[in-house]
Amino acid sequence: MLRRGVLPFAMAMPLACATGDSLFAMNHPHPIKQGGGIIDAAASRTPGFANASLRRQQQEDQDQIFLINTRSIGTRCEGDAMCSGLVCETHAGLGGPSGWESLGWEQLSAELAKPTPTIIYIHGNRVDCGYSKSHGLAMYRSLANRRQDDGPIRFIIWSWPSSQIRGQVRDYQVKAARTKQVGWQLAWAIDQLPAETPLAVIGYSYGARVATGALHLLAGGRLGSLELNERLHPERPPVRAALVAAALDANWIRPGGYHGRALEQIDELLLVNNHLDPAMRFYHLAMESGARPLGFGGTGGLGQFATRVRSVDVTNSVGRHHAIEEYLSSSSRVTRVLEQVAQFPPQHPQEPTIDDVEGAETELASRP
Repeated sequence: MLRRGVLPFAMAMPLACATGDSLFAMNHPHPIKQGGGIIDAAASRTPGFANASLRRQQQEDQDQIFLINTRSIGTRCEGDAMCSGLVCETHAGLGGPSGWESLGWEQLSAELAKPTPTIIYIHGNRVDCGYSKSHGLAMYRSLANRRQDDGPIRFIIWSWPSSQIRGQVRDYQVKAARTKQVGWQLAWAIDQLPAETPLAVIGYSYGARVATGALHLLAGGRLGSLELNERLHPERPPVRAALVAAALDANWIRPGGYHGRALEQIDELLLVNNHLDPAMRFYHLAMESGARPLGFGGTGGLGQFATRVRSVDVTNSVGRHHAIEEYLSSSSRVTRVLEQVAQFPPQHPQEPTIDDVEGAETELASRP
């Protein structure tokens, strides 16, 4: 039970919506750029910063950014409700959070049918609908230093009903329970993607809980009575995943755990941990199990899946913070980890050059 007076997620409210005149922006040590991204003050004074910014803008012009919003559906876990109730938007490029355009699920489905390398980001608790866009754009822009030859990506912001409700403890408990249904909804959406689509999933805080639940379902698992009964793509290659300050029991992803099949669907899992994060430190006080969260220090007992998991401890650089901005701005290790997730293998083999062809012909001619 939750101990009286202990509110583990009272400091967990992310503020990624911050822009120029917000409280977060006024108190943050780095300038905030339009759309919620954070500009490193030291980097902005270096000669290469302008070139890096130009490259990031060129990548953003080539990439696709979508928002999939499930808030009007609530916790319904039905394919028909998803098709009719999802609110979808596309980011039109420049203009920050105001540069969004609506599109129907059928329109988005047509885009998703293309096997473009895709990253799905799931935000944490206490994020309003509008704020989820700034959250997502901040995360997207943290990936902007990926390799120049990586090619365009599709970035999807998964917006779920996480707006703050009255009562801090009640808010925490209700959202924790809600992530089960949100995990099913995310699994359903991933199943709509072609199986050959290169895929990575990034979950922050409660978003990590959603991510592992979805991957557990995609691997054939169940969450209570929930499962994916009808699959478009029952066979899907393992995906990449990164979990930042993961607010789920550390033992859930062990074989036989509540999300115990998630690692079957993961090729590589990167954990960003911080044992001074207040949401991580006090998580176990709010859980009946008394378990530590995955984002506190990772987990053991993974058996054959141990080699798929790598933990990165950022306690010394992030410290006593839980907001995603602190993770993105305080530690270059976090952004390097996330960049690794975004580095998909080339979709098309490199075409042979004339020298390659001539060399092969010479080799064949010299054989007896």
